[in-house]
Amino acid sequence: MLIWKRLAVLPPVIVGLALVYWATSNRSQPELAEITERQTPVAFIEVQPQSFVPSVTSFGTVQPAHSWDAVAQVRGRIDYLHPNFVRGGVIRAGEDVVRIAADEYELAVAQAEANILSAAAQIEELKASAKATEASLAIEQQALELSERELARQQELAERGAVSSVVVEAQERSFLAQQASVQSLQNQLNLVPSQRSALEQSLAVSEASLNQANLDLERTRIEAPFDGRVAAADVDISEFVSSGTRMGTLDSVAAAEIEAQVAPQQMAQMSRLVGRQAGTEPGGLANQLRETLHARVRLVADGVDPEWVATVDRITDGVDPQTRAIGVFVTVADPYGAAQLGARPPLIKGMFVEVEIVGPAVDGIMVLPRSAIDQGRVMVVDPDVRLGFEDVDVLFTTDDIAVIAKGSLASGTEVIVSDPSPAIPGMALIPRRDADVEARLAAAVAAQSASETSGDSE
Repeated sequence: MLIWKRLAVLPPVIVGLALVYWATSNRSQPELAEITERQTPVAFIEVQPQSFVPSVTSFGTVQPAHSWDAVAQVRGRIDYLHPNFVRGGVIRAGEDVVRIAADEYELAVAQAEANILSAAAQIEELKASAKATEASLAIEQQALELSERELARQQELAERGAVSSVVVEAQERSFLAQQASVQSLQNQLNLVPSQRSALEQSLAVSEASLNQANLDLERTRIEAPFDGRVAAADVDISEFVSSGTRMGTLDSVAAAEIEAQVAPQQMAQMSRLVGRQAGTEPGGLANQLRETLHARVRLVADGVDPEWVATVDRITDGVDPQTRAIGVFVTVADPYGAAQLGARPPLIKGMFVEVEIVGPAVDGIMVLPRSAIDQGRVMVVDPDVRLGFEDVDVLFTTDDIAVIAKGSLASGTEVIVSDPSPAIPGMALIPRRDADVEARLAAAVAAQSASETSGDSE
């Protein structure tokens, strides 16, 4: 029985082995899959040389281009003030702002004139006296010659015993007296040059006194040097002022000035662009920047959007120690001229304004998004549709735009503007042109060009 039980197990085992053999013998061999390289999708833009107008934007406070302090140069009582000599009043050039009582200074002029006349009269009197003395001296010299001949004759007679010695001595005394008379007149004439010099010096002093008196008299009238608005009025009518007293301040209305604070990096980039465009060395850019840049000033206020054309006047000689920025002074001519009530305010002192400094158009450069540049390199789609890297020379950056120097990239280069991760040089790409990025760049460049065009048109 046991043997038959063991033999009963064999048929199922044989059947199972047969099934396994059949299954393995009829199974097809696995197919070998072809291994393909992974391709990474990227977005790109095609760069082309174009023109670009660089600009930087800053802010500043309006100040008058010229400010004048009315300072008393003579002392006295104020007997006139301009009717508009109050804060905010307008005074025209050449109009009297303040007049100081002139009585004292008119008397000084009269006194100096009298002294001049007196000195001139004394000089004329000396001339006449010298002329008369010369005539007297000529007569006395003739008398001296006669006396000398008479003395010689008396001495000759005395030698022959014809006259006594007393007569000769008397003639000698007469001769000596005549010599003394001639010498006295000669001494008077010798003193004439020094006397005349003293009188001429006195005349010169009197003339200087007259000039000073006239100057002091003129200084009693203080005129406005230019058309301006009164910023301060510190004196009143009948008030006594001393020399050196500040009586008020007048701000010019001919021009307004704004100091725009520009970051040194932005100023350096603007200098590079202007220097490359004009072909000059960077060290000589100070005057060139002033000649080639222009500016636009906008009021920072709600509800109004006025704008003024400005010129770049000068650049500070260093970096501000507090703001760490470079000051660029721009000037707006006639800031009151185009004012319109309710629509366009005048550009007055203390306004906080936006200043856009615009450079000349630069040709042959390329514009990229700033995000496409990493440490001076950009990713590009190479001719084999693989990832490559190119070094670029960044000239200027503003907002999200970067300006690349001519020659940094070949025309038509496909610059990747997306962020493939990881970015492995030589990896295969699936490039897609990003029309939206190209449109944004074109709009930004057009906006920059519009600033240049509007600046030139005005």
